[in-house]
Amino acid sequence: MEAVSTIFTQIRTLVQPLSAEQRLQLIQDIASMTQDEATDRETPSKAEQLAMEEAYWYGLPAEMRARYVNCYVAIKNKQVADHDVDQRALYLRVRQRFGSDPVAIVRADWQEPPLFAIRSPRLER
Repeated sequence: MEAVSTIFTQIRTLVQPLSAEQRLQLIQDIASMTQDEATDRETPSKAEQLAMEEAYWYGLPAEMRARYVNCYVAIKNKQVADHDVDQRALYLRVRQRFGSDPVAIVRADWQEPPLFAIRSPRLER
């Protein structure tokens, strides 16, 4: 029952800036949804999921990330799933545990994701 209360609190916060007409329209739209529409969510691609996990990690306060200094961290569902100083050992555990699901593995010491410049060997005239 506490979860329902939390959901209602979140909904109230979200609809507070809406006018009465907008709220009524929202209720009508929700009521007219079919079950398929309500459960059919667009799932993000693997690249988008990895980007969200990385954004979560780099959005954490530095004090929280400092716990994992000199380690690699695996992030899944916006949680630290595992960590290790050996990146390969971490990767193998993550693959064993999550299969092919996208899991971000980042170096905990990095302040932001590294940028890579890929140069093309092709010459242009």
